[in-house]
Amino acid sequence: MDSVRIFGQTYPKVALHNPNQPLGVFLDQNQIFINHHSFSSLSTPYIKLSRSDKKLVDQKITNWLELLAQKYILQKTPLLAQKMNLAGKYRRICLKRASTRWGSCSSYKNLNFNYALIHHPPEIIDYVIIHELAHLQEMNHSAAFWRLVAQYDPLHKLHRKQLNRK
Repeated sequence: MDSVRIFGQTYPKVALHNPNQPLGVFLDQNQIFINHHSFSSLSTPYIKLSRSDKKLVDQKITNWLELLAQKYILQKTPLLAQKMNLAGKYRRICLKRASTRWGSCSSYKNLNFNYALIHHPPEIIDYVIIHELAHLQEMNHSAAFWRLVAQYDPLHKLHRKQLNRK
């Protein structure tokens, strides 16, 4: 794929070799750049890269996206927990490469989130965080659980529908 979605926005991938820039991945000018010493030209569209260079680019972007997801979720979860009067009620937060779930809350009060949430807009990510935090109080999907979710995300039905559509 020659583009990537980050927080709901789509960015074309561009490979770059610029010794005046730090190596790594960065967003600039509505594009995602991967600056790496192995690329020969100053700026190359993703579609023109060799198969091995595409693999390198994709791995660098995946690593960068996982760090971005981790940063967002690790910062946002305690803020939402505080707002929901659930601060200190969970044991830990883990990010995983889950294939079927966006998030979960274990009986041990561990919150788990899927790295792929980073592709969705912040309000969708926040919905998943609120949903999992609500399980700290209601370990089911009862009417009381959904009332709690609705209290902190009045658009939760829309957000849930958008999340399951993608």
